[in-house]
Amino acid sequence: QYSTSAEVDGMEINLLDEADAIFDSVDTNKDGVISAEELKNHLVDTMGYTPEYTKYLFSSLDTDSDGEITKEEMRFAFYNFEALAMYMTFGVGGSDVTSREAFKTFVSEQSSGPSDKLLLNDLADLIFDMIDTDNSGEIDAEELQDHFAEVTAKFPESSTEKQAREYVSTMFAALDKNKDGKIEKEEMREAFQLYDF
Repeated sequence: QYSTSAEVDGMEINLLDEADAIFDSVDTNKDGVISAEELKNHLVDTMGYTPEYTKYLFSSLDTDSDGEITKEEMRFAFYNFEALAMYMTFGVGGSDVTSREAFKTFVSEQSSGPSDKLLLNDLADLIFDMIDTDNSGEIDAEELQDHFAEVTAKFPESSTEKQAREYVSTMFAALDKNKDGKIEKEEMREAFQLYDF
């Protein structure tokens, strides 16, 4: 079902082994699932990440929203890390996307059987549709602002409104490639294809 290795800097690493090894090191009580507490202990206490980041990451990894991360979910994240990075960037939990009808439809329509990677264009379109609330086929600055207002409302202790506004305007400028004051679907797809970290 998965091709199990990826070329990284000319060296072949086995992604499944990598995902499983990380899973095992975070699953400290060895019950076969990662709880929010275990992820927090690992990321905040060991790695120095912020609690907000940890919450985002947990909801992105926990694709079925049952409050636990399974080994399969961790492997899925490793195969689709571009998608995961984009969830993080747009502040949507993995479950926000995977629970949508459109997501279920396009997964069932992938005729080639389960593919290693979700189609980035489809994901870009899904996130686009989530933000394009008036269904105009374009995202304006206000829609992006509203989307992030909802996101930051979930994390009351996180960034100030001013920081959130700056983040949105920076992101809007980055996505609006042709500078027409609107983000088109094509521009969102390009962002997903180019996303590199």
